[in-house]
Amino acid sequence: IGPDKDVDGMNFAAGSAFAPCTAAAVMAMLDCYGVELPGRKVTVIGRGALVGAPIATLMSDRGCEVSVCHRGTPDPEMLCKNAEILVAAVGRAGFVAGSRLSAGQIVIDVGINVLENGMLCGDVDMAAARDTVAAITPVPGGVGAVTPYILALHTAKAAQKLQKM
Repeated sequence: IGPDKDVDGMNFAAGSAFAPCTAAAVMAMLDCYGVELPGRKVTVIGRGALVGAPIATLMSDRGCEVSVCHRGTPDPEMLCKNAEILVAAVGRAGFVAGSRLSAGQIVIDVGINVLENGMLCGDVDMAAARDTVAAITPVPGGVGAVTPYILALHTAKAAQKLQKM
């Protein structure tokens, strides 16, 4: 698929005209709520090619100081606690415990996990987060609800561009 038609953003690293939809949804949500990004300390937990890595790139492009946590990261708790914006994109239910959170943070929970009882939850321990952070996206109903909107927006933009050719 050519870069101008890659509305999913699957080839983002290879020059797609569009970012992956979930990563773009995170950015759209921050923009919608008026979160100023330049100069902010951001920690992204997870470095996957479709979510973590693109979010880190988009945040860096917007002037953020970005740290990415993964299995080999020394002292991930410190990186998480010191972040002004924490993005959890690891895909493990409750992975981000209260010990990794701090007062005043904005937490973006990208995870979608199904518990044994069939309930959906994110990567962040929501009970711990509610009493600590300034804002957190819900799961379900947060980033996952915005992602299809971004896909539709990318599709419309690609169609407009093709119409002008």
